[in-house]
Amino acid sequence: AEKLDASDKNPDVSALKLELNEVERLLNNRGNDFDTKVQARDKLKKTFIALDKIESTSKWPKLDRKLDAVMKHLLDKNSCYGNEKYQKFFTEYQERVRHAKSEKDCSANKQIIKELYSFWNDWLEESISFSMSYITDYDESFETVAWTDKREARRILNDAKNMIATNPSKSDTYQAVHALWLLIPNGNSEVAQQASDYILRQ
Repeated sequence: AEKLDASDKNPDVSALKLELNEVERLLNNRGNDFDTKVQARDKLKKTFIALDKIESTSKWPKLDRKLDAVMKHLLDKNSCYGNEKYQKFFTEYQERVRHAKSEKDCSANKQIIKELYSFWNDWLEESISFSMSYITDYDESFETVAWTDKREARRILNDAKNMIATNPSKSDTYQAVHALWLLIPNGNSEVAQQASDYILRQ
């Protein structure tokens, strides 16, 4: 329902309103007539398809940018912390992304983003080097992040850095990253925060 044809033009909203008015007129005048009911049903079906196309067209650019940001972030991380297993994963997903883009398929796009977020969480949980990269990133960019509680964020970072330096723990590093994400306001444009909004709801 959310697949767009690049050659299609957006239907005119005013024309769709006229169609709905026509359906209402038909039903008011001859609502008990079988042929009228069939005609009204067909008109409504076409109108809803057109409305769905308008909605999908408006959604696509935002979804497309979001998918690009997620893929770029993970591919950049993979170049530093990935392995052969992850490279195979990304090769497969890059093909799916190309297909979703060529079809402008909003449903496929949203599904890929959801799966990438789940993969992101699994990667954080199983790879201490991947989790540690976020501790390093947030420590280096601390003053540029809009923390909801700056003092608590600094405490978490300092504790995490101390733990990593003295007794590295995969689970503790993972939990520290999640704790930091909780201190970043929802809606932050940073791609990692967008992922955390999904991950923390699971």
